[in-house]
Amino acid sequence: MCIGLEPGTRSFPAIYICFMSDNDVNNTQTVQERMFILFSVKDDARFLSHRETQTIWQRAFIRADIPICYSQGFNPHIKMSLPLPRNVGVASDCELLVFHVSDSQKTMALIDSLAGQLPVGITLDKAGHLSGKAKAIPSEVKYDLIPYDSISQEVLCKSIETLNDAKEYIAEREARGRHKARKLNIKDNIKELIYRENTITLTMEISPGVTARLDEIVKALDLDMIEDIEYVVRTATRYEETINDVLSL
Repeated sequence: MCIGLEPGTRSFPAIYICFMSDNDVNNTQTVQERMFILFSVKDDARFLSHRETQTIWQRAFIRADIPICYSQGFNPHIKMSLPLPRNVGVASDCELLVFHVSDSQKTMALIDSLAGQLPVGITLDKAGHLSGKAKAIPSEVKYDLIPYDSISQEVLCKSIETLNDAKEYIAEREARGRHKARKLNIKDNIKELIYRENTITLTMEISPGVTARLDEIVKALDLDMIEDIEYVVRTATRYEETINDVLSL
């Protein structure tokens, strides 16, 4: 518990009281261990934003009494990350969550209780330890895109063939916030693009700098993400270093 005086007052100051549980205090001071969770996102849950997904996991950790670690400072927050943010509307079979705990053995005993704290559409598939200092830096991602039946398969196959044969395809991005207007060759990131059984399968390399967006590649096929694509699912993600062996990806 901490007690303080409200700043900016001269007399009869207001008193504010904040409480931290024993777990919160201990988790900022004890040895921290890294763990991971692999989970899938389906159905209506795919419309959750990146920030909303983070909030769901933060609340699930607290309700399941996971000995989660917090950052230091005036406004401590749960130490966790989603290394590859998922676009709104995109389902996934391979989402990765990395987090820090003060007691990994206790966490493994409680991990099943997390399932009951998650909304419909988010499923916990696997959990484990991350030893060493290997970072979860994504290097490659794979998507399946299913177009609406109204899209001509012949025209779509021709568009894919044209894009595959092109040496470059320049996408232009408008200035936004602190980012200046820029141009990039999305062909630098396309590793494989095929069409089979009414499904566009796209494998993308993720660059350390600027990486092509999914909607930019769809636009290069003369399609629109909203009007022409019925369903998108992230099917696989690869990461740098030996972390892939741990995740069994």
